[in-house]
Amino acid sequence: MRWILAALTGLLVAGTVAAQVPGGHEAFSYWFNGTKWVETSAANPFPVGTAQGGVTLPQVGCNVAVTYDQSTLGSTQLVPLAAGQTIYICGYTIFSNGTANVEIDGGTGTACATGTVKIVPAYQFQAQSGISDQSSIYRGLRTAAGAALCIKSSAAVPVQAIIYYAQF
Repeated sequence: MRWILAALTGLLVAGTVAAQVPGGHEAFSYWFNGTKWVETSAANPFPVGTAQGGVTLPQVGCNVAVTYDQSTLGSTQLVPLAAGQTIYICGYTIFSNGTANVEIDGGTGTACATGTVKIVPAYQFQAQSGISDQSSIYRGLRTAAGAALCIKSSAAVPVQAIIYYAQF
């Protein structure tokens, strides 16, 4: 193990290495932050102190989905906030049965009413239209740490959505 990491250290600016054992179980996973190798885990894929600005981070896979099927005007909380945790979005599908602007937001307070930040723009849907943006990995859409995930509709028309995410 140490010789693999030592050999890779000279080749990588930042990256990960993982080894598999028979049966497909991961034996170890390490993150090279440009200076040293740090062990990672599913619960902590970004080790404490890992610089994220300008550095390619390990892939984050989404393991949870939340659905929405309502005719609500305004914001509805889909995923509650957890102190210090970020919600990473891998993909989503939104469909509207009527004319409405629908967006995905992050924020705190009741239904993301405080510190609201748009994660995806307000899509302008006509009746019977939608959008789908799918991936099994995180590609840059996320809430701020300690924020909830909400969906907001400009009209009380039927809207359905599914959002795939990871939270840690």
